[in-house]
Amino acid sequence: MSKNYITRTVEGVKVTALCLDIESAEPSNEVVILNGKFKREAAIEKAAKTTLDTDTMKMVHIIGVEPVSYLAVMEESEFLKMSKHYASREEFAKARNEE
Repeated sequence: MSKNYITRTVEGVKVTALCLDIESAEPSNEVVILNGKFKREAAIEKAAKTTLDTDTMKMVHIIGVEPVSYLAVMEESEFLKMSKHYASREEFAKARNEE
């Protein structure tokens, strides 16, 4: 019997950013994948900073941004084990609004 799979195409951006180690003053180029669609470069910069900034490393400039897309795949049985279950879309919407 063949296995069933759940698939989802995920879109995002690949960001190359100039970062600076504030302890050693060493610059480095870091790459991060940000999922989702971004309308403004300011939103990309904010998301990249949130991901890359640490106590000792700070993002200082975005060098490049390119769109990325990939297919995420999971066996249906694993998806059902890991997912939350709701009786209806309305019940899910209510639970989501309560978060």
